[in-house]
Amino acid sequence: MGDVVAIAVWSVFLAVMMGGLVWLARRVRRRGVGSSVLSPIEEIWHPAIREFRFETEAYEERMVPMRTPDDPLHPD
Repeated sequence: MGDVVAIAVWSVFLAVMMGGLVWLARRVRRRGVGSSVLSPIEEIWHPAIREFRFETEAYEERMVPMRTPDDPLHPD
């Protein structure tokens, strides 16, 4: 009987841990901080993601800011 209880407790513990990791991954990706938190794990499982992340960051840095309504049409 003790072995059955130990196996049941261990199974519940693993299920809670996996559910917690799924919840954390969804929350991190929804908020947009997934690249900094999950990047080491993603690089282990998908090495090409590192190059893609560098390209994405470079693209975001090159973007020209949008004009505001107060900007003149033809800057001098």
